[in-house]
Amino acid sequence: MIIKKYYIFRTVVIAILFSSLVSCLPKADPIVSESELVSHVNYLASEELGGRFPGTAGDSMAATYIRDQFEKYGLTLPGDNGYQTFDVITEVDLGTNNSFGWNRRMGTVQEDFLPLSFTGNGSVRSDLVFVGYGISIDKSTFTFNDYSDLDVTGKIVLILEGAPHVDDGEDDPFSGFLSQRSKILNAKDRGAIGVIFVSGPLFDKKDALKFVKRKESSVGLPVVRVKRTLADELLMQAEKSIADLEIKHSKGETGGFLVAETVFFQTDVVSKEAKTQNVMGFIESPNNPDGDILVIGAHYDHLGMGGPGSGSRVPDTTAIHYGADDNASGVAAVIELAGSLEAKKDQLPFSILFIAFACEEMGLIGSKYYVENPVYPLSRVNAMINIDMLGRLRDKKISVGGVGTAIEFADLVKVANTDSLKLAISLEGQGPSDHAAFYGKDLSVLYFSTGAHMDYHTPDDSIDKINGAGMVEVVAYIDEVIMRMGELSELTYQEAGPKQKKSTRSPYKVTLGIMPDFTDGGNDGLGVEMVTEGRPAQMAGMQKGDKIVSLNGLSVSSIQDYMMRLQTLEEGKTITVEVIRDGEKIVLLVQL
Repeated sequence: MIIKKYYIFRTVVIAILFSSLVSCLPKADPIVSESELVSHVNYLASEELGGRFPGTAGDSMAATYIRDQFEKYGLTLPGDNGYQTFDVITEVDLGTNNSFGWNRRMGTVQEDFLPLSFTGNGSVRSDLVFVGYGISIDKSTFTFNDYSDLDVTGKIVLILEGAPHVDDGEDDPFSGFLSQRSKILNAKDRGAIGVIFVSGPLFDKKDALKFVKRKESSVGLPVVRVKRTLADELLMQAEKSIADLEIKHSKGETGGFLVAETVFFQTDVVSKEAKTQNVMGFIESPNNPDGDILVIGAHYDHLGMGGPGSGSRVPDTTAIHYGADDNASGVAAVIELAGSLEAKKDQLPFSILFIAFACEEMGLIGSKYYVENPVYPLSRVNAMINIDMLGRLRDKKISVGGVGTAIEFADLVKVANTDSLKLAISLEGQGPSDHAAFYGKDLSVLYFSTGAHMDYHTPDDSIDKINGAGMVEVVAYIDEVIMRMGELSELTYQEAGPKQKKSTRSPYKVTLGIMPDFTDGGNDGLGVEMVTEGRPAQMAGMQKGDKIVSLNGLSVSSIQDYMMRLQTLEEGKTITVEVIRDGEKIVLLVQL
């Protein structure tokens, strides 16, 4: 067993340290043990750290803990004493200039109305048009149009939350058109200059106003939600009520009417920035100090207290999202690998950089920040190993991704499997975790995970569910992969093959086959970070660095717009995609 060999080596190292008195810094035990792995998870997923949301005290405490563990194992601390600090927009809050009214009434913010967190800031004044649920669908199998015979150009629209009723067991044709953003885009496409949302009692009996502070890209026009009582006052002259209108439209009625009121409102939301950090530890190879570097990483952030817009799978629940598996388990593995590999560094032909990434849950922000601001040149990186969710080993099954990104990986991951783990191998380097940022820079990657589960992104991803013994098995396997990687004469990068496993996290029936540039905070399109070979975008001629500004003639200003547009597309159709490339607009025909 590898662990027994580690014990002999550890004894020698400790004896040398004590006899020579080279350092008075206490060393942690380099043997990978279940107790140490679980101890790391226990701290990182504790109530004290409150879900490790970026910019919070728990985030900072987690970073300090990881840095201290690297130091205890004797690693060099690059950057700013082990930290790489950057700013991130973590939430938005209400500004001071929010108003709503018409000639007979002024509303009170937070009592009568609220701007949405992703509203565009500004003021509008115009006639009001009620447009039902604000949905329009034109597919070969189903058509529906709430805007039939309505001209909303230059007007403000009033939209019901929800969609028409669909019986249980039936396919829901409205499932991709329910979100506020989707409805806003639809109104915007038809020339509306402002949007007002209201909930009928069938959709939301309580009709509570709550400002969601999570950051999303602006939709580019003012948007508010109003209380039913306020909307009923607006509709008084038309002798209509939201409750009655909701009943009619829930049965499938379409269309709307011009309300005999001119409405004006102003929206003001303020983005909040916070500081967070990647955490780094470095092992320099004594055999080749200026040579290749292997990066080993895992993200340490999570969803904090959850809530709407957080990525929680139970967004109506505000509670600590512990993230024991996602990804305290991966960070624990990285810490213990640091100790194990530091003790064996004289056997390695390459140096190793360990990185605990911030802000993965917000869109790979930490790993993207690192590859754009590397502490060591990316030209020295021979590969990146990413560990995400390693705490739920079941039936000895482990997923290994990125195997197609180096010619040598296919044999390596199998030969290193001396403990008969059941490997689920995928070839592509793209994926919903930090390795994708490195693969986007043409670097070989490997991705290790014990897989998703029903507790993913819920408060139930807790310490008591962790399989500590299983973590020992998988960490020993990753350790063996790394040591055998050191025996190779070289790693030969290659693009992953055209086989692409669809992410279980994606709700979309069609995809273009791109990785968006998550660091592009602008509102002028969606940057393309990577194009997957053999997928629709690549076959249509899309390139890395393009900026998507339109899908099928409908504008795309942000990643949220892009995701909403995807939901309306059908497999097998040919669509137009407009991109900006080198300052010029190019139209591509994409076969889905």
